[in-house]
Amino acid sequence: MSAAVSSHTIRALAAAAIAAVAASCSSPEPLDNVVVTQNPETFNYVTRLQRGSASDAEIFEQSGYYIVFDDDARCANLTISNLVIEPSGSPLTLSFERVPIDYTSDRHNLQRIIRADALTSNDPVNAGTQITDATFIHSQANDLDPYGYSGLFAAYTIYGRYRVVSFPYHIFMNGTTRIDNLTDSLTHIDYDPVYRLTLNPTRSTATLTIEHLSIPGDGAGELTVPSMQLSLHQNGFTATSARSLDVAFAGSRATLSDVEISAQELNQVKITFTLRNSGSTYSVAAFLTAYHT
Repeated sequence: MSAAVSSHTIRALAAAAIAAVAASCSSPEPLDNVVVTQNPETFNYVTRLQRGSASDAEIFEQSGYYIVFDDDARCANLTISNLVIEPSGSPLTLSFERVPIDYTSDRHNLQRIIRADALTSNDPVNAGTQITDATFIHSQANDLDPYGYSGLFAAYTIYGRYRVVSFPYHIFMNGTTRIDNLTDSLTHIDYDPVYRLTLNPTRSTATLTIEHLSIPGDGAGELTVPSMQLSLHQNGFTATSARSLDVAFAGSRATLSDVEISAQELNQVKITFTLRNSGSTYSVAAFLTAYHT
């Protein structure tokens, strides 16, 4: 495991990246529309690619991702620090300049997206090092979202044989929740529920908390699902809970079952579960975007 990046190093990296954007991106007012993002508490999931398949994964903590986006020029400067890909390996710092970015947006957020077949580092120590099949997705809540979170998904291959995916330990998710009452065939769409997820990669478990879930006619409440089985993969993760849970919901006892989470690149998260409460059965499906907390 590599040493932690110091706060002084973080500030130096951010200042250097901002200065590089001002110098290298072509916006006439380069600092007017600059957005800086960094991953504070993340771990890297690293698999060694072998003949098209992946070996057992290693977990490495304390890597850093710092990106300065220039929205006017539609380019970004990216720094990866403290990157470790082998247990006995030395940490790497990689820097990339003038990387093109694209945008997508929906009801809740704006996403800045980097997808590149290959990027070549110009860091003084590791100049010429390439990452390939690279994806970086920065999700930022828009003005309509009261929570204001942002988050970064990163995935890439280095040296042609190590696949690296970055995950946050703590994830906040919101979006659209669909509630189907299987008892009377009514459907309710809600944008208020929020979902908080904590990943424990060393134990391969996850804990899910659902807030502001409102069932028409039954009230609103909060649900917690502990010790879900976590499975990480090269494009995201899944988490499941096979057991039924007796829970308190809206002042009464309820049963929660069949909880499943599927995340692709953290910008496409789906959560499904079944809730039995007050004599009715509800099938719930949430379609969400994930952020760091």
